[in-house]
Amino acid sequence: MIRKPKYFFVAFGRTHSNRHPVEGGCYPHSRGYVSSQQVALGDVMLLYCVRGYPEFDQEAPGIGVVIKIELREDEEVIFYQYLPLNKPVDWNTLKVSIKELRDCTNFSLKGNWLRGIHKDSFKKAILGHEVDWP
Repeated sequence: MIRKPKYFFVAFGRTHSNRHPVEGGCYPHSRGYVSSQQVALGDVMLLYCVRGYPEFDQEAPGIGVVIKIELREDEEVIFYQYLPLNKPVDWNTLKVSIKELRDCTNFSLKGNWLRGIHKDSFKKAILGHEVDWP
């Protein structure tokens, strides 16, 4: 039996934008954070770029579908298929749409980089946006 996907909000920072760009399909995180969220193959992530991120300043330019997870000694890595949206979702829309972001928007804290969100929050956030299929 195949389980339904879970949905996540994932923040990308400017500091690592050269090594791990949002379009790159690889999201490394500190040990314990990916496994504690129980991210699994087929889960869907809304990919958000924080203030100062090149090209996508405070925008979610796409979604990622989890295709592989590696639990390494010093980090946990999510590999995903990047699917760009026809236009990025702006920060104000995200704040209003995703109730799980309320009071948790300090992205300098590791615990706020990856968090589960409800499917309805995800759908509301991308309403009016379409995948720009490659």
